Amino acid sequence: MSYLDSAEAAAVREENRKKVVEFFAHGAHAPMELYHPDAVMLQPFFFPDDPGMRIFPPEDAPEPPECEEPPEWTIDWVWGETTIWGTDDPDYFFAENSGSGKQMRGDGKFYPYENHYFHTFRFKDGLIVEYREIANPVKLMEAMGVPHEPLPTPEQTMAELMENKVI
Repeated sequence: MSYLDSAEAAAVREENRKKVVEFFAHGAHAPMELYHPDAVMLQPFFFPDDPGMRIFPPEDAPEPPECEEPPEWTIDWVWGETTIWGTDDPDYFFAENSGSGKQMRGDGKFYPYENHYFHTFRFKDGLIVEYREIANPVKLMEAMGVPHEPLPTPEQTMAELMENKVI
């Protein structure tokens, strides 16, 4: 859209910012009315090769089979203090915050989970058409009880880089 620095851009930016605020006001489940019919959710640090999960199925998608309601995987989710940045493009926003709640593990029990997040929002026709969530996947693995190798400390990483003459 080419209405940079115009009164129209300011109005669009303000309306879109309100929707970002509303998105975070609803914990883990933003209202579906905030999303564009073509909306996708991207989680590049959890699923790096995934092109994005569609929020709504395509019109030509087959009806899903009847099954019982899937369980809630995350409950009691609360977003912490959120900082929102607008950009030159009134349809693009960044946000940063922390969140905490409880995450279900394979045993069906819920365990504490918290993470720090960086989000991007792209709007189309006043609705979210792309939502990107970036967080630490190790924190989620720990909350879900997924075993993983210990990560090196920053000091260990630096020593290895220097030893290999990378820096």
